[in-house]
Order: sequence, then C-alpha cells, then structure tokens
Amino acid sequence: MKSLPNIIFIITHDTGNYFGCYGYSVKTPNIDRLANEGVIFLNHFSCAPQCTPSRGGILTGKLPHSNGLMGLTNMGWDLPDHNKTIPQLLKKAGYSTHLVGLQHTHHHPKKLGYDTISPRTDFPYMASTVVRRFKKFIKHVDQGEIKQPFFCSVGFFETHRHYGFTRDGSSPFNTSKTRFPAEPEEIQIPSYLPTDSSAVKNDISDFVSSVKEVDYYIGKIRKSIDNSLIKENTIIIFTVDHGIPLPRSKCTLYDPGISVPLIIHMPSEIKAKKVDDLVSNVDILPTLLDLVGLDFPEDLHGNSLTGLLIEDSNNKYNSRNHIYAELTFHDNGFNPIRCLRTKKWKYIRNLVPWGCLFEIPNDVFHSLSGKAFLEAHPEFYSPRATEELYDLELDPFEMNNLAKDQKYSAVKHDLSTHLMKFLKNTEDPALHGEILEPEVPEEGPQKYIYDLETES
Repeated sequence: MKSLPNIIFIITHDTGNYFGCYGYSVKTPNIDRLANEGVIFLNHFSCAPQCTPSRGGILTGKLPHSNGLMGLTNMGWDLPDHNKTIPQLLKKAGYSTHLVGLQHTHHHPKKLGYDTISPRTDFPYMASTVVRRFKKFIKHVDQGEIKQPFFCSVGFFETHRHYGFTRDGSSPFNTSKTRFPAEPEEIQIPSYLPTDSSAVKNDISDFVSSVKEVDYYIGKIRKSIDNSLIKENTIIIFTVDHGIPLPRSKCTLYDPGISVPLIIHMPSEIKAKKVDDLVSNVDILPTLLDLVGLDFPEDLHGNSLTGLLIEDSNNKYNSRNHIYAELTFHDNGFNPIRCLRTKKWKYIRNLVPWGCLFEIPNDVFHSLSGKAFLEAHPEFYSPRATEELYDLELDPFEMNNLAKDQKYSAVKHDLSTHLMKFLKNTEDPALHGEILEPEVPEEGPQKYIYDLETES
C-alpha cells in the first residue's frame, strides 16, 4: 500500500451472519453493498459464542483460555494487562486510536489502548447515538483535528436483547418495528426451532427489525465515509461478535452460535471477491498488523489473511484446515466446552458434566423463542454427552451426534487428539478443574459494562 490506511472497525452485538449477503432473505442493502464491493469471507467463525471472550479474541489474536478473558465483563472479567491489543500494537506504526460506542472487554477502556473514547456514558450504545458520534469523529478527521492514520472501533448494542426480560408483548429488541418492519418473507425460522410456532415467528420478526436497523446505520456510516476526504485510503471492516440470540445458537459451539460475517473493504487496494477459506476472528489482529507492516507477537493463534486480500508475489496465504472455538463462562457458571471445526467435521469436547444438552443464556431462556423451544424439547434437560461429532456436509445444523458410532471412531480419535494436544500445548486452565469466576462488582453488572469511567 502506498501509505498507511485508516482503519474503521465496525462490530455489532448478537447478529450472527443474518444478512442478505450471507444467504438470508432479510433486506440488508447497505451491508450487501459493502460485501459486493469488498471481500466477503463465507466461512468465518468467532472464537467464542458470546460477547466478551469473542471480542477479546479479536483484540488479542488469541483464544480466550490463553488471553485470560474467559467470561463476561458484566460478570467481573477484564482483559488481563499482559495482552497486547490491536490499538496498542497499531500505535507502534504511528496510529491514533479511537473508540466510538460499545466495547465490552474492559471496565476501563483506556487500558485497551484507545486515545479517545466517545460516547462515555450513553447506555446502551444504540446505533442512532453511536453513528451521530461517528459523524462528528469523521468531521474532526477532515478538519485535521484527528491524527491520521487512525484506527477507529465502532460498536453497536444492536441486535442484543433487552437486559430486562420482556413479558408484556413489547419488542425484546431496542428497535422501531414501525420504521424497520420485518416483511413476512424476511422471517426465516431455523429448522432446529419449532417452525410452526407463532411465538418464535414473532420473536424472529423483532430480531429482523433490529437487523434492518443495523443495516440502516451502516449505510449512514458508509455515506459519512464516502463524503469525507479519507474515502480512498480507508479500510472498512465489518463483523459481529457471535451467533444469533436464539436457543441452540448463542452460547453454543454449534455453527449458529459461532458463524459470523467478515467483510473487508478498500476498493483502491482490495479487489472485490468471495472467499470460501475457513477463517477465525483471531485472524483479524495479525491481518491488520500485516497490512501496516508490523511484526506479529509470537503467541498468536491467528493467521494473517493478507494473502487472500491482496494477491501478489509478496503475499502468500497458508490455508488453514480447522478453527477452534470455546466457551467457559457466560451467565450460568463454569461450563467449559471446546471444539475443533474443519469444513466437513465438528468435534466438541464437554469438559464437565452438565444437566442439560447445552446452555441457553438467561435473556434467550426467558424469550418467546426460549419458552417455545423448551416446550417442544423436553429432552433438553437430559445430561449432555462428553463428546459430540457432526458431519457438517450431511448435517449442517448438527442434530445427529455421531460420537458413539463406531463407523466414525477413527475420525473422532483424530479430531479429539488434535484438539486435546492443542489445549495442553496452550495450557488451557480448564483441563485442570474448575476456574473461579471474579466477583460481580458492587455497582451491578449493567452499570459495570456500560457506565464507563469518565475519561476523555
């Protein structure tokens, strides 16, 4: 690249890959346009199926059990100081670093390496507020008041459910159903949920409205960039922290819990295309360091994707044949699960006994979809298996566990051996028994996440 590019990193909350460009019928023209004009990664996965650990994986290029961020910030976890983050590392190349909106990895975001933080206390960081602040940020850039090159992380609260469980029939998502109505053809009920349930249909309808609101404000961000002086030398990255907020999705290592988009856009340098390679969100940090010419820390779990973005003799990409993902804590205590995924196979190791088949986070458990799922599946309260094995080509929703089928014993053995060797080599503390979770701060979990310290 001729000069160091500005980097705008956009991340939403709980959206999975529920967008038109990923095969859903929901109308998301702005995100689809970004994908059509940039590089869209069709097989991109988060390293964790919940917010804080996934975001920590992005920031550090390491899986949660290695970077130490294994639970939610609102439950007392902060990214340990020994990690080097994207904003901290980019400063070595002369970048100024900025946070606009939600971050959810540290109670004191300044410790993550951001020079400026805006807004500071606008719970819950809805897109309308965040984009208004982002427009001011771009105005300051154009006026020369913000140093270039810059890294700017932009985080929306959408499409997360309300924290107060909705029981009165109102939308469980912070969105305007009249402004962003879900059309009937946009409501797709996954086959692992009760497909004839009106409750599930209504829940997903509200979720789709929130997805469409996300898309609307992504369009506002794009317009602000296109009308600025930085348009030609700015990389836009769009992703999501983890899968959709439905049962058997968020908080599980099944694909609906870890399938997320990755779109990278810079038309002056990066040609538009679709990439089918298997990639992980821990690849984002090494990719950015590679693009700006910085050396990698030695302990990364991610690989640079630069060879997939800019194809020339200087950029070679070594294709990976698997990704890892994990869960340790969410809001139901110690629940360590690890997985290895190839294009064809998913192997899951449940490290401790659990009294139900998988975890449903509290906000989803009390939702319309959660109640309908539990009514339709009384077997949910059965003890889960220690090992799970799925053929993703024949069983994409991972409904038929092959772990006890002798026909697949060799496959299971190979994947299990590979996964456990990796966990031992990376000193996963969950292999040695229960990990104690930090105490929730006296301020309460919601204040701890969102009412950040008043730093400029």
